[in-house]
Amino acid sequence: MLTGEQATRWETVLSTIAGLLPAGGGRVLMDGVDDGGLAGRFADGLAAGVRQVGRECHRLVGAELAGRPGTAGASRGAGVPSPETVLIVGGPAAGPSLGWDMVVRLRSRYFRVDQGGRCADIVVDVDDPGWPVVRRVVPGLAGDGRWHVRESQAFFAVRAAGWDTKFGEDLPA
Repeated sequence: MLTGEQATRWETVLSTIAGLLPAGGGRVLMDGVDDGGLAGRFADGLAAGVRQVGRECHRLVGAELAGRPGTAGASRGAGVPSPETVLIVGGPAAGPSLGWDMVVRLRSRYFRVDQGGRCADIVVDVDDPGWPVVRRVVPGLAGDGRWHVRESQAFFAVRAAGWDTKFGEDLPA
């Protein structure tokens, strides 16, 4: 269960990522750390955030991908989402073969993901699952870069109280 401050932090991260998504539709893969379904919960939250800003979004899970309109192997016809629809998939079941427009990777110091191909467009550290921090955004999505200042402040906010004790030798003589 998250505290109020942690829930607000999650909302901030998810709305930041939703705001970094390019205009129009696309296919977004959430991958990486999947302890207890974290990638799936993150994808659920991102889908809700995308809908909250007024964009059409479908959250797909595993078996729904086969033949799903807008994904590889899909047939065209009734039920095809508009070109403005964002499709979000979380977890390893999706695989790299669907031609993702964006990859959001969750990582922690305990679980690093090496996909061996395409780099992630957005990397989120989840060392503390209650306090996620956006660590990297590819330049094409970064906009004016304000996300970086907010995320740097969030990273240090939870570490500030014990910083001098742990890293006091870094202070000027």
